[in-house]
Amino acid sequence: MALARLLTPLQKLGLCASSIDSSAEIIAFDADEHDPVLQLIEEDDEWIQNLRIGSNSSCTESGQIEMELPRNCSVLARLGEAIGRNEMIRTLCFDSLRDLSTIDAEALQALIDGIKRNKSIKKPVLWGCDRDISDGAGYELLEAFRENALNFSRFEIWRCGLGGEAVPVVASFLEKCANLEKIRFTSCRMGHSELRGLVSSILKCNQLYDLNLDFNTLGGLGCEAIATMLKDPRCNLRILRLRNNNIDDEGAIVLANALSTNDKLEELHLDGNGGITRAGWSAFSQLLCDETSTNATHMSNHTLNNLGDIISLNYREFPRLVSSLQLNESHDKSSVRTTKIMQSRANLDVKPLFQWDLKLLPFVVNWIDNAASRTENKEASDVASMKLSVIYQFIQSHPPQVGCVDAKSYHCLGNEDSKVMHQIMVQAMPAMAIFMLFGAAKTSGLV
Repeated sequence: MALARLLTPLQKLGLCASSIDSSAEIIAFDADEHDPVLQLIEEDDEWIQNLRIGSNSSCTESGQIEMELPRNCSVLARLGEAIGRNEMIRTLCFDSLRDLSTIDAEALQALIDGIKRNKSIKKPVLWGCDRDISDGAGYELLEAFRENALNFSRFEIWRCGLGGEAVPVVASFLEKCANLEKIRFTSCRMGHSELRGLVSSILKCNQLYDLNLDFNTLGGLGCEAIATMLKDPRCNLRILRLRNNNIDDEGAIVLANALSTNDKLEELHLDGNGGITRAGWSAFSQLLCDETSTNATHMSNHTLNNLGDIISLNYREFPRLVSSLQLNESHDKSSVRTTKIMQSRANLDVKPLFQWDLKLLPFVVNWIDNAASRTENKEASDVASMKLSVIYQFIQSHPPQVGCVDAKSYHCLGNEDSKVMHQIMVQAMPAMAIFMLFGAAKTSGLV
């Protein structure tokens, strides 16, 4: 793909396409004064949108154009000038910050000045340094990108330390990036204390919907910092990636509890956290479908629909959790609530409705029928049992009023159904009365 896109501009520069590996997805060139990529940058060519400068092949991505970091001072200064004038670059990745620290200070400053002038970059990426990113070239690049921080929709740091003095530096940078939609801090040796120092700044990015903190060391205490963020009304995250972060059951429970009041997060990737056992996953199962009462089921989390591959690959071990996650994929949340109630409860507790006497009984019975028609694998006998249970609860609570109910009370069910319901009520009264008397006698110890 990347090769096909580059053939035209390369031919324009007089390069032979047959000399390029046709299977390449990453186009790489050595940096010198005749570097074709440098020339394309200078010409503001439309193909130079995803540019990586460095030599670390492990950070490449499909469609990316790579050039070696120039060692020649004049070439590096040329590169800075070209980046400053370029209007096509969208992603700019520096993949070996340690190499930047070894080049001439004056030439590095020319590159920094060029980055400050560029207005087209939407995604800066910093990769690979031996020290914290607050030292040396990493700090210089952050300061350069800060000039146009409002233009950024994404920001990534890979394999750079975020400890020590790096936290306030990165936090200050994030506060300038009000329009960020995605943040990625992967393999940054980030622990719970570093994360706590960044939470406030992350929350100020009110358009942020995707946060990737994979391969760090957050642990259970880090989950508490995450929970603080998830509970904050300013948090608009839809995707949170916490793979391989030493999270255990305690941390999982903290996250699950935080999501009880969050109706925005859809994906929480927890793969690679071997400390999470059945106790931790059970907390998420209850989060998604709390079976303690009908109202608790109704008020459960109906948004979270992905916990990572670890759950989908273990369906037999966590069937109810997987089922709830699948249900939550639906955008019809009313249907999701209804289905969870019907699947998780054999009987409905309708005591909260008794304050309206028998007026709501036909509506409840009608709701059961409608809900059953939208719920898979709900047997007709189970539906009938649920309706009888509801009728019994109402009659037991209002026995003197049952004889006063006529067919007009069931107008919401339609003409034929209202007559049937009235007949059921009339015919059921003697049996219900006997049943209630038997219950009272049993309670009194007479039988």
